[in-house]
Amino acid sequence: MSEVTLHSVLDVSHLSIQPDGDEYTVGDPVAENFIRIPYEGVAAIRLLDGSRTLGEAQALLLEQEGIEVDFLDFGTTLLELELVRSIDGQLLNPAAEEQAPPSALRWMKPIGQVVFGKIGVGLYLLFAVASLLMFIVRPEVFPQYQDFFVFPTIGLSMLAIFIVTWVLLLLHETAHMLAAAAAGAPVRFKLSVRWFWVVVEAEMTGLWAQPREKRYVPFFAGMCFDTTVLFLSLLLQFWLPEGGFLNNLCQMTALLTLFQFLSQLMIFVRTDLYFVIITATNAADLSGDARLFLKKTFLRSKDTLQAWQQLQPRQQKLAGWFGLLYGVALVVVVFLFGLLVIPATVSAVWLAVEQVLSDAGSTLVFWDGVIVLLLTFAQFALWGAGIWSRYFRRQNVITAGK
Repeated sequence: MSEVTLHSVLDVSHLSIQPDGDEYTVGDPVAENFIRIPYEGVAAIRLLDGSRTLGEAQALLLEQEGIEVDFLDFGTTLLELELVRSIDGQLLNPAAEEQAPPSALRWMKPIGQVVFGKIGVGLYLLFAVASLLMFIVRPEVFPQYQDFFVFPTIGLSMLAIFIVTWVLLLLHETAHMLAAAAAGAPVRFKLSVRWFWVVVEAEMTGLWAQPREKRYVPFFAGMCFDTTVLFLSLLLQFWLPEGGFLNNLCQMTALLTLFQFLSQLMIFVRTDLYFVIITATNAADLSGDARLFLKKTFLRSKDTLQAWQQLQPRQQKLAGWFGLLYGVALVVVVFLFGLLVIPATVSAVWLAVEQVLSDAGSTLVFWDGVIVLLLTFAQFALWGAGIWSRYFRRQNVITAGK
């Protein structure tokens, strides 16, 4: 790689620039690599189009706008962040220069524009209101914990929960994919871990190259599909025979969908709602600022106080109220996980082991226990794969992620 000097000619004209409050989101839409910078940085980038040296651009910016920028340091930083297309006429990534939009994006875009057009979004809002009205008018359709058990045996019920949960998850992420495609942003799926939960998440980093008003629908898209599933699950219960398999399946689906809605409130794991909030508030690192607020409030170390004082007054204000939500959500989730999820899992596994060892002569009971053990093993395997994908595979990834 060539050493950057004031005589170097850098071309960064491929970068997208979107205003976000007092700052700008700048990045490479193809590589999905973005940064937040003030106007001074944007003014400097606009001069780096491959037609002048860094020294000439520095003098021109000072002359035209009275802005003094160290172009040597700025150019070096852009190079380190892999945001430079070429230096002195030499392409740094020729393959990226020829890269066309993904073929999937071309056929998904028209579908996404229909599904998440104005009429589609209006229908999703109507479904949400209708579901709420059904809860009020017919409170007996409100999901109960007993709805988890579709079958008389725990193993088959767990299998049903496992399958339906992943179907709902894939529908949720497919909604993000279609909505992002409609906005012109490519999407990649990855297996990851959000605290205790294994998730398949859609990476929509390319949305930061779009105007802020175009980001809301893709971020809300998953919940739009969730709303549709909830509405249909409740509506079908009015016609299906009570106690039948299909009715029980609708009840379980409604319960799982409602749980998925509530999980969006767990903003500390960067849910869809979190990205809606940071888009609306123009906060680059609201989660990090909130953690800093909590550390300042409860730990009060010297380094934490110094870091807090470096935040702007607006950042401190946003971090304060978000930190309260962050803390409450964290306590609730840890409480629920410790008192419900772990005991339920241990009890189910223990019962399954007893069924396999003690009742091997009963085919139904034996295989019911085997199903529970296999599903538990599969969940831990997915959890391990998610940890590897999130924490260990990163060292092999060149471009910045979400």
